[in-house]
Amino acid sequence: MSGTSHAAVDAELSRAIDKLAAAGCPDPRSDAEQLIAAALRLDRGERQEHGRNDLTPPVLDLLSGWFDRRAAREPVEYIVRRCQFRDLHLRIDHRARVPRTESGTLVEAALTLPEGARVHDVGTGCGAIALATKAERPDLVVTGSDIAPDAIGLARENAVRLHLDVRFAVASGLPDGTYDLVVANLPYQDSHTSAVPSVPEDDHQPSVSQLGGCDGLEVIRDFLVKVSPGVMVALKHAPSQAEAISALLRDPRPIGPSSGPARFTLGQTPE
Repeated sequence: MSGTSHAAVDAELSRAIDKLAAAGCPDPRSDAEQLIAAALRLDRGERQEHGRNDLTPPVLDLLSGWFDRRAAREPVEYIVRRCQFRDLHLRIDHRARVPRTESGTLVEAALTLPEGARVHDVGTGCGAIALATKAERPDLVVTGSDIAPDAIGLARENAVRLHLDVRFAVASGLPDGTYDLVVANLPYQDSHTSAVPSVPEDDHQPSVSQLGGCDGLEVIRDFLVKVSPGVMVALKHAPSQAEAISALLRDPRPIGPSSGPARFTLGQTPE
């Protein structure tokens, strides 16, 4: 690739799609378009308008490496070092797991709170849930924590870049304080069962943010028993874990989309 002087964007896109499809990427066209747009410093829609432009050798070299990394199933977000969560554009890298779109349900839970309510995000990772909550409800007092110092460093970088007043701390479990709602996107995967099917992209993400213990719920159980009674908690979990999660809470109820199996449960920590 480095010896190529010029190549049409559309031709490069076609080659990339073939390469990523052969590697088993679920959506090779979308991946290729995102990578090419990022290399050209365009948004994805603008790439369509530059389909006949030539790529310079340095850009071709960059893309060659990026396509190899994606073919090895590294998440696109890590490759381009950014991701979108709700209306926020966040920096992301291997310090934290790539936030999933459906985790916005935890933001929605916080948006129903009265003015000035206090929200804490446990297992905040890159800060996506906490920062989106603050961006959409500036009146809320939002904080976040994570057991991984590297993840907290990334969350703080995102807060500074986005000019959002969210304080992040390194902590195991829930830091001391009084909260109206605690949202928790804690690890719930179990490497010994198929409760949460793994994908190759998981191999590139921090294991501390994925593996939840022997049955996938060990981390969540340990978290809940250390939280004071009566605290309102919103948890993300696998669909097959909904019944077990409900048994750990008082007055539990599913939240989020009404169709499909429950992925999120809201309830109070038991007395």
